[in-house]
Amino acid sequence: MEEEGFVVNLYGPSKYEQFVKVKNPYDTAYYYFDDSTANAELFFPVKASIFYNKKAPEKRYLQQYKLPLDVPRQISYVDLKDPILIKTNGYFTEQKSWVNQGYWSWKNLADQLPYDYVPQE
Repeated sequence: MEEEGFVVNLYGPSKYEQFVKVKNPYDTAYYYFDDSTANAELFFPVKASIFYNKKAPEKRYLQQYKLPLDVPRQISYVDLKDPILIKTNGYFTEQKSWVNQGYWSWKNLADQLPYDYVPQE
């Protein structure tokens, strides 16, 4: 994920470390992949912060939220109340379980990745 610009952090247990970087986002503690259907179930036990380092937020977003105009990365926060099922077409079920804040809440989540997006191996 880092090669593609994404960094995932989970809310930390300590007041000194608010978010701790997930060393292995492919750890099966966070997801289950069903080989027979190619669907994935995703769950984070605590709030996650997700950085996208390959593109700065749009200027309109920074202006609207009165943020410095030189913010170098897009930052979003995700709470999963329950696991979500991500289908092969990229859609996910139990949308009420997904709550986002930050850049993704401003920029519609559906616009973040193309419908036919396939990550590089």
